[in-house]
Amino acid sequence: MKKYLLLITMMALLPITANAANANIDISASPSKANVGNKINVSVNVNSTTPIGYYEYTLNYDHEKLELVNGKSYIIEYADTDNTKSFKKSFTFKVKNKGSNTISVKSYAVSAANNESMSITVNPASINSSGNETINQNDNNNLSSLKIENYKIEPTFNKNTTNYVLKIEDDINEINVIAKAENSKATIAGNGKHKLKQGDNRIEVTVTSESGKDKTYTIKVRLIEKKPITVTIDGKNYTVIKKLNKLTAENYKTTNIILQENTIEALYNSKTNLTLIGLKDTNGKESLYIYDIENETYIPYIEIKYNDISIVPIKTDERLKNNSKYFETIEGYEFECYKVSESSKYCNLYAVNTDTGETNWYTYNLEDKTIEEYNENIDNNIKKNNKNNSNILIYILSGSTLLFGILTIIFAIKSGKKKR
Repeated sequence: MKKYLLLITMMALLPITANAANANIDISASPSKANVGNKINVSVNVNSTTPIGYYEYTLNYDHEKLELVNGKSYIIEYADTDNTKSFKKSFTFKVKNKGSNTISVKSYAVSAANNESMSITVNPASINSSGNETINQNDNNNLSSLKIENYKIEPTFNKNTTNYVLKIEDDINEINVIAKAENSKATIAGNGKHKLKQGDNRIEVTVTSESGKDKTYTIKVRLIEKKPITVTIDGKNYTVIKKLNKLTAENYKTTNIILQENTIEALYNSKTNLTLIGLKDTNGKESLYIYDIENETYIPYIEIKYNDISIVPIKTDERLKNNSKYFETIEGYEFECYKVSESSKYCNLYAVNTDTGETNWYTYNLEDKTIEEYNENIDNNIKKNNKNNSNILIYILSGSTLLFGILTIIFAIKSGKKKR
């Protein structure tokens, strides 16, 4: 009997196994009361007494009364470090219908970093939405001031004016927006520093009232060239684009070159040995041009493709035998074109092959837009046909002249007989 009592006593002293870690999923909403059509900001906080390995959950709410407008309903996330004990996610809901609702989670799990079992407590948020009832929330989404640090916007700020323009020199890469709301409970998106790119930039400052109503102020930032570089091509003026930004070409890498004592961005292809720069015409159209650094000449960069052939027309001092120079429009641009006659549909172009990097003459069919390597026999056939056509025309004209002479003589003879 004493042995049993001793055994029971020892078992009672053994530690009881229990969940050593606890995790909470706390959900909060701001505001907790809102009118239909207003927005509610919701935060979901996952925290634990021990480091978390990962967590997951699916938001659970009444879809007839609330609409998720910002964020995803299913969340899974892994810890970046071995000592992370909390996570936070933010969501935005829009009230669709009036009534009470609860925002919670389902299909949730929280795992400790050391795989230790965890007990999980979920604390949901309650939402009350009204139809036409007035809830004590402010709808004011106006700005009290809008400034760009060290610069002046146009027109002068007015809380009822939502569109502004800022003109600054193109060597400015960044501006700082400073905006303040009339109502302290309103939130602002768009405050702070913004990077600028060449050309026009659009910056938006959005004010969200306490009740969830948005108002957006727009600033159009226009970069004015401090020292514009201009070039003239065939009597037309162009402005050099110093920073290419959107202008790109396949298999070309960005580089810097010196143009008129200014450093500008350009594109270079080591295979074709072509350098491209951006030019803007007087209408604001931006295009890439091939820049010949030695001769300081410019021609449009146009890649013409047909089947397995891809070429880019370039300038040359070479001339084709028995061909004359004409100008033809190809892909919207005018190029030097060598043809045996003005009426010929075959346009001979000097071009670089983009696949091999080699330069050669190519024949472009102006009608069906096909390309093939230049073949002198084509020109010879065209010349031969033209010559035959000319001979036929001569024969026709000669025959017509002879016939006219014969008819004239016959008419003269008949006239003489009548006079007798």
